[in-house]
Amino acid sequence: MIETDVLIVGGGPIGLSLACELGWRGVKCLVIEQNPEFGVEPVAKVNLVNARSMEFCRRWGIEREIRHGGFPEDFPMTVQFVTSMRGKLIARLPYASMGEQQALAVSPTNRQRIPQELLDPIFRRCAQRFESVDARFGTRVEGFTQHGDFVEAEVADIVSGRRETVRAKYLAGCDGARSRVREALGIALIGERAISHSCGVYFRSPRLWHKHDKGKAIMNILVDRDGMWANLNAIDGFKTWRLSIVGGATYVKPEDLDVPAAMRRAIGGEIDYEIVGLYPWTRNAVVAETYRKGRCFLVGDSAHQLSPTGGFGMNTGMGDAVDLGWKLDAVLRGWGDEALLDSYDAERRPIGARNVTEATINFRNLRDLPTFPWIEDEGADADARRVELGAKFSAMTRAEWESWGVQFGYRYDASPICVPDGSDAPKDSPMEYVPTARPGARAPHAWIAPGQSTLDLFGRGFTLLDFGAKPADSAALVQAAASRGVPLTHVKLAHETAAGLYQAPLVLVRPDGHVAWRADRAPSDAAALMDTASGRASGAAA
Repeated sequence: MIETDVLIVGGGPIGLSLACELGWRGVKCLVIEQNPEFGVEPVAKVNLVNARSMEFCRRWGIEREIRHGGFPEDFPMTVQFVTSMRGKLIARLPYASMGEQQALAVSPTNRQRIPQELLDPIFRRCAQRFESVDARFGTRVEGFTQHGDFVEAEVADIVSGRRETVRAKYLAGCDGARSRVREALGIALIGERAISHSCGVYFRSPRLWHKHDKGKAIMNILVDRDGMWANLNAIDGFKTWRLSIVGGATYVKPEDLDVPAAMRRAIGGEIDYEIVGLYPWTRNAVVAETYRKGRCFLVGDSAHQLSPTGGFGMNTGMGDAVDLGWKLDAVLRGWGDEALLDSYDAERRPIGARNVTEATINFRNLRDLPTFPWIEDEGADADARRVELGAKFSAMTRAEWESWGVQFGYRYDASPICVPDGSDAPKDSPMEYVPTARPGARAPHAWIAPGQSTLDLFGRGFTLLDFGAKPADSAALVQAAASRGVPLTHVKLAHETAAGLYQAPLVLVRPDGHVAWRADRAPSDAAALMDTASGRASGAAA
């Protein structure tokens, strides 16, 4: 019998993110992953760690490791619309390389391009550095049952067949779109299935940019006489590429796909290349009807499935992992109530639906383009029409490449563990992020010392930011937290920039870096506020 606090089913980026979060907090957890520890498939479902996710990596101590994880620092993040790689250029959206990108004003970090084959080992090493984390690869969960105060699962080594029983206080299903955990729990998916049946053609062609005239670009969106049909994506920035064929409502078997014809169409002629894998997949826009059932939770693709247009998939899952991680820690340590775990669904399911909607809009903007019989024509008239069309494409798709509102602007406005302050909510825009310390929002970033962000103050417990409040008010909150056993760090900040962002003398920030409450003075019942923030009660007075 193996005993642990949290059984994590699935050891991909999301399962390992949850293990990193729990391990960083000292929570005992066991990761079970059916694939071997070091895979050999070139498939890269993940290529980008967005800026908000990099903030999580910063707290786990792996920001620098991911930043220098192996993707070329000089490869431009440029996006191009082309008829083919040797055909006509329709539009070019230049974006700086990872090495050239400027620091963000709203974050202590920035996004990072890194293929999954380089990212997964970093997550594995990070998780396994924590003493409380055990990870077993090449092992599968055969089934599980829920009991009053624990979950019991049967796991089997895939090679030897050796079986063991695992008893955990909680189970997290991080096992992807075909989640066996979700299926066993009987949780339905709500939304639109099979928006398209796509196929990723992975091939090797070193320095492909020398074989056409379009230069380096991270993504080339292919639009010819029949409309948008595929995109050509750089995977490792040197030799491995993916031709993503959008497809339609009808599933096409990989063996029935005319790969040579698709390659000629994409390149605009012949090149030497080596096919290393064909990976069909179905594009869905669905969210689980609930993220929790008893002692079991859905995290990542098991809870939501969305188009990759925008790169929101893994990054939404990492947000799930951080939200669930601190709440499990709180309940296991005794200062959080079981009801705190219900807020995981209340907070994260609306964000999953929001991101699914935005990704689907991004995809349909491209998929629903009409045909362009003239687009490859020669002559001044066709040139002018391509310029006009390129301007429309650029404006239409910019939200996909500049999704700062999606990354930073998600808020838990209706959360039962946040106390509204009556302030107006900023517009929820996929592109625009307006820093705000309104309860439910991500606490804003400001540099408060060389190399130290306000975000670096938040973590294992609550943080009370004090921008000059009356001593009695801050003392009331500190005492209320102590009386409830809620970990709280009181930080006095004489910092004009930060104070301007937070807009209140007292701001209570949760362990995940979201604001729970803010006000000019302590509430009349400070203990009730702490009960709300820890899930013991709702509706504390502001």
